[in-house]
Amino acid sequence: MWRWIMRRERRHLRVFGYVRLAAGLVLTALSVLFLLHGVILFAALMLLLAVLAFWLGSVELDAARSQPPRT
Repeated sequence: MWRWIMRRERRHLRVFGYVRLAAGLVLTALSVLFLLHGVILFAALMLLLAVLAFWLGSVELDAARSQPPRT
């Protein structure tokens, strides 16, 4: 799993994980707005990107939990 995580992200996994989760929330809200205005294609695209952001954020938070504590 460590090969998938970019080198600059390895030091701050929790921060990047929480930022990706926040981005997923923003993309979900945008998707709802697009659905309310009837633009279904963009809403589906935003939902797909939100799912990807949630997945990547959870992978990074899981990796941050599994690494040994700093000394």
